[in-house]
Amino acid sequence: MNKKTILLALLSCLTTAGNLHAQLNQSHYQGSLSLDKNDMGLQPIFARMYFNADWQLNAPLGNDIADGAGSLGGHFEAGYYATENVGIGAFVAFQNNEEDHLTSTDAGYAPDTEQRNRLYQLPFGLSGRYRWAAPDALFTPYVALKLGAEYAESNLYVANMQTQLHSWGFFLSPEVGTEIYPFHRCKFGFHVALYYSFATNDASLAGLSARRLHNCGARFGVAF
Repeated sequence: MNKKTILLALLSCLTTAGNLHAQLNQSHYQGSLSLDKNDMGLQPIFARMYFNADWQLNAPLGNDIADGAGSLGGHFEAGYYATENVGIGAFVAFQNNEEDHLTSTDAGYAPDTEQRNRLYQLPFGLSGRYRWAAPDALFTPYVALKLGAEYAESNLYVANMQTQLHSWGFFLSPEVGTEIYPFHRCKFGFHVALYYSFATNDASLAGLSARRLHNCGARFGVAF
């Protein structure tokens, strides 16, 4: 199973949940968005769901393959508030980081060769979050923890040659963020988050060390 198949399958599940959530919000969110303790039990299941779709900026830490910040990434999460403040859900994210180098040749008799290092990461799994503000507040800050698996692919390109390695590992990621709902009586807003992630993958390749993948970054997107 390649990474495109995995990503498409996971995105399909989350997108279906998000579309169903958005359609049902029109009928269930007429009037106040408040989920008071007295009427939490009367709210339909989909009225308590949340969905985030983000652009992701990621910086790998402490590896030799690619340790520069990369902006080619995304994050998708769907969840359900079991109580007014505690939510559980599922997520999938992807990130591509690349670095270009010039490799030196002996005695300078041949021109330097361009070398491209690439690290692709695809974590997915379960998430939990705790929010502080009421559901109908302008700002809804939260803390979250994600647990799951990560597929990683490291590549080394030199001239017309490519070296590649696939690996799997355990994934853990704490996160702090907020959802912003500027539109009155509308369950559509914006999402901002900062995160750190750790994966047990060994993506080392051709003498370049990339064991225990550490990352930090930011997410900017929409929430509904």
